[in-house]
Amino acid sequence: IPAGRPVMQITYGPLSPVVKMPDRYIVSHYDFVVRNIPPAQLWTYTRAL
Repeated sequence: IPAGRPVMQITYGPLSPVVKMPDRYIVSHYDFVVRNIPPAQLWTYTRAL
């Protein structure tokens, strides 16, 4: 992941499909989109400092 440039991912499951590795990157839940069918989760992944 480039420094200062988060990667965004849309998923349809309740959890992030990427395993958390705090020493390498930070996984954050960004939003829950109810108006999508099926409802979607938005996740951001940023490089750890």
